[in-house]
Amino acid sequence: MGMTNAELVDRWRIDEQVLAAIGAALFQQDTTCRVRLPSELAVHAVGAWQREGDDGTAEEDGPEHEVVRERAAALALLGGELETAIATTADPTTGDVEATLDAWYIGVALGAADDLGLIGASEPDRSSLPHEGPVGFSLWLEFEHTDDTIEDFSNVGVTCSDGSAYALNVWTFDFVQALASGEIHDETGALTVGYTPAPDLLVRALTRGQITNAVAHLLANGGLPTSCRVPSN
Repeated sequence: MGMTNAELVDRWRIDEQVLAAIGAALFQQDTTCRVRLPSELAVHAVGAWQREGDDGTAEEDGPEHEVVRERAAALALLGGELETAIATTADPTTGDVEATLDAWYIGVALGAADDLGLIGASEPDRSSLPHEGPVGFSLWLEFEHTDDTIEDFSNVGVTCSDGSAYALNVWTFDFVQALASGEIHDETGALTVGYTPAPDLLVRALTRGQITNAVAHLLANGGLPTSCRVPSN
């Protein structure tokens, strides 16, 4: 004979108590883990930590909004943990940062990723994720939108939170060295007579993290080249 609903709920409550007891035992141990995160995600979390005006509650919120609100609060707390890591551990090549996080934060993030169907995804789409800083921005990177292998130069679009937009021609340091060595010849004949138009931006490597860091630094220190600004309609 199967269990009644009441009996099943009672069993679940016992299971919950056992799980809580396991949590209490684990809490007596070191529950931290060293992790790596893309810098744009870490910076966004820090922006949530530093943001003001999110202390209110919406009276019409239902249970589903309560979960979202709790996760938003968890992101802000996570940002507090990551604030120092961004300043001290950012990798200039990959743009990743390293941090030691408590398992609680990791579990909350994994739960959110699972609910939103991101677990198992090869790479989450962060192309429209705003960068939280003096000026927020999102990036469009040509090498993320083509099947061709792009390693040396790429078109990059920058859309800022103030409504301005920029189109950049981005090269790598290695590409410049190849030009100087004479290994590359262009169709215009410019290299034949010893010159080539300069790019708008030089970076160490064509990665989202590297370009994100470069654009963020430029916006915080004088802005992007005005010649690259896209006229508004």
